[in-house]
Amino acid sequence: MSAGLRRPTVAAFTAMMILAAWACSGSGGGDATGTGGDTEVATVIVSGAPAGPAMVGETINLVATATNASGGVISGPAVTWKSSVPAVASVSSSGVVKALSNGQTTITATVGGRDGSATLDVADGSTVNVQGGVVIAAGGKVKLAVPAGGVAGPTLVLVSAVSDPLSDPRVCPGTTFEIGPAGSTMRGTLTIGFDVSAIPSGIAEESLQLYTLSGNAWVVVAGSTVDLTNKTVSGAMYGTGTYAVRSTPVERINVVGGSVGGALFVGQSSQLSATLFDASNQALPSRPITWTSSDPAKVAVDGTGKVTAIASGDVTITASTDGQSATAAITILARVTADWSRASDWTTYQGDSRHSGYLDATLDAAAFKDKWSRTVAANGVTNAPTVGGGQLYVTTNYYFNGQTLFALNPATGAQRWQRDFGPIFGLNQPTYYGGSVYVTTGGHEDTYLYSLSATDGSLNYQTAFDSQWEHWKAPVIAGGYVVTAGGYYGGMYGFNIATGAQSFFDSGDQVDGWGPVALNSTVYRTGSSGLLAVDAATGGVVGTLSDARLNAVITPVVGDANDLFAIIGNRLMAIDLGSMQVKWDQSGTYVGMPVVGQGTVYGFSGSVVAARRESDGTLLWTWAPGAPYTSVQPGGTQSIALTDNLLFVSLGAASYGSSGTTFAIDLASHLTVWSYPMGGDIALSSQGYLYISQGGAVAAIAVK
Repeated sequence: MSAGLRRPTVAAFTAMMILAAWACSGSGGGDATGTGGDTEVATVIVSGAPAGPAMVGETINLVATATNASGGVISGPAVTWKSSVPAVASVSSSGVVKALSNGQTTITATVGGRDGSATLDVADGSTVNVQGGVVIAAGGKVKLAVPAGGVAGPTLVLVSAVSDPLSDPRVCPGTTFEIGPAGSTMRGTLTIGFDVSAIPSGIAEESLQLYTLSGNAWVVVAGSTVDLTNKTVSGAMYGTGTYAVRSTPVERINVVGGSVGGALFVGQSSQLSATLFDASNQALPSRPITWTSSDPAKVAVDGTGKVTAIASGDVTITASTDGQSATAAITILARVTADWSRASDWTTYQGDSRHSGYLDATLDAAAFKDKWSRTVAANGVTNAPTVGGGQLYVTTNYYFNGQTLFALNPATGAQRWQRDFGPIFGLNQPTYYGGSVYVTTGGHEDTYLYSLSATDGSLNYQTAFDSQWEHWKAPVIAGGYVVTAGGYYGGMYGFNIATGAQSFFDSGDQVDGWGPVALNSTVYRTGSSGLLAVDAATGGVVGTLSDARLNAVITPVVGDANDLFAIIGNRLMAIDLGSMQVKWDQSGTYVGMPVVGQGTVYGFSGSVVAARRESDGTLLWTWAPGAPYTSVQPGGTQSIALTDNLLFVSLGAASYGSSGTTFAIDLASHLTVWSYPMGGDIALSSQGYLYISQGGAVAAIAVK
């Protein structure tokens, strides 16, 4: 219906009514005042109807005029009023019409057995101006919120209920509306209500979205959502047209979860979820999923997708909805017996002065439980955690904005003490040893080695040394000495652990972010001169290996067989520390830090974690994560940790705003057996906790 229709002026309207009366009288003239007392009704004329549409809610007063055969008006006749479509407009006994809904009706007045009528068009909607507004129509079933600037000028918005032109079985009956005026570019948020009882059989409320008619097809309004509480569907409207509530069919299901394609130990549970996609591969809102297990005696699955392992074997879990289904394979392993009798604490970077990343313990993954999490740095920057003396230590590291060392209760995360270092350039990861915490700071005159009491953080001693603008890994303990990276132009220092007195300085390359490694009283570093071994007490050189492949400063790892591992230039090298010769060299795309234990070395290699035999570098097996990760190459917060039966791989954010994921891989089956939705630097404690530090937060998982 055109928005351009206007009501006639009073003069025009009067002229129209006179002409209508003349035409309906069937006579060229008559006595308008009545003649001769003739009261027999010849014609009935209904006047007062608007020339244009009446708006829903509007009241109109109609008048019935009865005339006799001579054209005279009959005074005070009895009139009976009727609406042909009462749902569109009702009429009272006195001719008062109430416009109720969009459509057309005929209002008839009967006098003395004669009828007169007027056709009434009713439109639904209201006028919106450039400041915006809200249009409520269809008895509240349709709501259009137009923002400021959503129309170019005052616009009469018309809402008409229509039948689905395509007779689509997925369109909810009674939800198809034409929004006018046609061709308008108005924009806003359109909300249409639906009747649950009218939803076609087999269609879930969760599947409903807003659609618009384009050509000869219904097209989903991107981003539209269903409100299950209020039984409405809303979406952004860009231009007028025909809209409806329709169910979006599922074309593909993706089952995800830490155990998908992995394993569970008997007694262990894992949460699965199903991501739904439409024909254009766009993710759909969630809807009811039917979960089934191929063998409930081995794995039970509940209505939410939570699976619980009951007996060993291979099982397929199926998720179904809207005629589509997807499966996930899960292997159930026999539960292991935990053994913590040989475990020691994670006292420095990668656990020990060898940086092995290895904890000598057998863990029962079926017993893992989330314990606590807390934010220690509102600015979102922390170093890797350290554990020792019954406490967890975490340092913040936010340039010139205050640096703090926190000592936390390992079981609860509650703070026991903190030491503030002020607005200095850098505070590095701490090392615990013998009741004291050793930590370095950097940035020209703010460069110190601190020895603090683990009991309360009080100062044992503070020794200055040289640096510029670098950060380093935690100090290492070698014999009775503390050794750290440093030097105004690079190198490393040794200090007496009891007094803080400097024992040596070895000049070297100036590189940010590295740290030395120690085996007993010997300290190792790499650099432009190759591999160098020095005595921690004197700094005297006790071994060298000149090799062009070792010409970068990195943080190496000492293995179990008197060997050293270094990832330099995307290659993993193994060096015999007895002969100071290269044992083997594996080229490729290695990055980050390796870990070593039980005769195997693990490292990030391209898109996988590779396990190689320590003795000769033979590739034993590889592991790769599932979606959304396309690579396991670490950035600043990914790490690996190893136990007797599990390999923990912690991956930082896969995308902006994500917290990443930490995985546990069973060393016997090479399958993922556990995951946690946070990735970063990790540490293990002999008290039975796995700690993950990412950004400014720390999370604890009980693994014992």
